[in-house]
Amino acid sequence: MSHIDTNLESLLLKSRETFEGCPDKSPQLAYHFYSILMNSTDLPIDILDTKMRLNPINIQGRLFLIRLFMDSFYVKDRFI
Repeated sequence: MSHIDTNLESLLLKSRETFEGCPDKSPQLAYHFYSILMNSTDLPIDILDTKMRLNPINIQGRLFLIRLFMDSFYVKDRFI
């Protein structure tokens, strides 16, 4: 696992768990989940539509990015 703090790791693990349970045909669930997690509120439909249009990444793409990030190696010490 990459060198990330426990809060970010927890967020990524919970996101991965949630996205793995989402049907591919319901991409809006990823946006709702993130909004509720970060803002403690659901998104109004007009804002949801705008966000999905501006950032059309699907659930499998989100899972890929989470796995890629969590499997990355720590490089910060190389630049100090």
